[in-house]
Amino acid sequence: MDRHILPPWIPGTFAVVLTLSAQALPTAASEEPTSAEAPEEARVTRIEQGLLPAVHLRDHKAGAMSLHDRLDHYRASALSLAVIDDLEVTWARAWGTVALDREEQVTPESLFQAGSVSKPVAALVTAALVRKGELTLDQPVASLLDARPEVRAALGDRVLLRHLLAHTAGLPPYSWRGWYRDEELPSTAEMLSEAEIAPTRPPGEAVLYSNTGYLLLQLAIEDATGRPFARVAGDELFSPLRLERSSFAEPLPKRLWDSAVWGHYQGEPIRGKGRMYPAAPGGLWTTAPDLARVLAEILRAAADRGSAVVPAGIARAMLTPTSSGTDRTLGWSLEWEGEEARILGAGRVAGFTAYAVGFPARGQGLVVMSNSHGGHALNLEVARAVAAEYGWPGFLVERDVVHLSEEELGRFEGRFKYEVPAGLTITFTARDGKLYGRTGDNPEWEAVPIGEREFTTPGSDAVIRFEVDGTGRATGFRIGIPGGSWTEVSRVEPEAGGEADGASSPRRSQAH
Repeated sequence: MDRHILPPWIPGTFAVVLTLSAQALPTAASEEPTSAEAPEEARVTRIEQGLLPAVHLRDHKAGAMSLHDRLDHYRASALSLAVIDDLEVTWARAWGTVALDREEQVTPESLFQAGSVSKPVAALVTAALVRKGELTLDQPVASLLDARPEVRAALGDRVLLRHLLAHTAGLPPYSWRGWYRDEELPSTAEMLSEAEIAPTRPPGEAVLYSNTGYLLLQLAIEDATGRPFARVAGDELFSPLRLERSSFAEPLPKRLWDSAVWGHYQGEPIRGKGRMYPAAPGGLWTTAPDLARVLAEILRAAADRGSAVVPAGIARAMLTPTSSGTDRTLGWSLEWEGEEARILGAGRVAGFTAYAVGFPARGQGLVVMSNSHGGHALNLEVARAVAAEYGWPGFLVERDVVHLSEEELGRFEGRFKYEVPAGLTITFTARDGKLYGRTGDNPEWEAVPIGEREFTTPGSDAVIRFEVDGTGRATGFRIGIPGGSWTEVSRVEPEAGGEADGASSPRRSQAH
């Protein structure tokens, strides 16, 4: 949905109360809830104190970071984590308070918004309907929309349900900013009328990430079943798996609303806890344990260990690229191959971020959710700490520090300005053989060279990749988190007298 990268070096200014909560977790496939044995507290402590940046600089000593400190750094009040081992959700923990200005502590039963991790959950709702024979993945979407001739005409007969799930329908990207809770939420059809729904390239040929495709999926399911999507998800997925703290409904039932945490944007609570979004593309409210049970259900079904909702064939398709050369499956992204292959999903809406990753060959995975708009980097730091504890591959990159001369570093000096947040600047200065950055009026931080035009900083996930002109002078840079989104930022040229004018508008790109 609404995604952009905030600079990672803005220190937090809000204290966070840290608390540890435990919960016995029922397995999704069992008839009766069973208590999972609590993990060793030493393991939890190592994870709490062992958060890691994405890049390890061999020539720089960077100690592990504490979860308490990083919550404060990212101006999040709460984080929830659930871990999968041996195809089951084995433990969960939650830290913090429901909002930065409140003392009520969170538990693993606290609800967060999942953002685009709603999409693989919507894919599982589709799979449940396929299992019952109500849908097939290879039927044209238009065949489910008899009462909507304008949508049928725009789609034609070549767009299949399978294409919507895998982002291969050729539909252009579109994001809904969301509605506050004192506003009226439009119907699915009304929301869809805002977007372009005619394919811009032949369906099935290439990946083009599209929120519109999942809203079309929502409309098709509603028309095919005669029920609102939120009700279908509850009847066909959440109830069979006994996921009692998950819902696509807006407004949320009071029993869930009271357990929902507040989203935060730049340290300020979102009005009404969070905005309302189209359900299937990004409107899920859930807990980390519930979302982990959804992921575990897919891993179990693909391993022929049984599933209450998803056919084994569809589950395996969720772990397999839709075509050669793509990293998209039915609902998920795919990284690595063979024994190290992992599926993942990441989501962000105003005030919330979520991250889920599963290792099919290992039967392991995790879900981490936080309530800060800039919390994706925090989620990844937690994921790397869990990966280090369990020995998961591919989470930490080791890089050598590159030596650049004072003259080479001088090419990157200057003042650069973001469009979002409006007016935010980063100034780079070369001094004493090093490059220093300053975000706004905050303290300087060192930008460590890891390539001729690429920098990072100890203790941060972010990487800066400078763009230069024909003389080698920096004209802007891309800042982002490996595995996440990237933002392009432009140089601000000084006016006469030393004042800076407005920069050209930076562009946003998405890694999804």
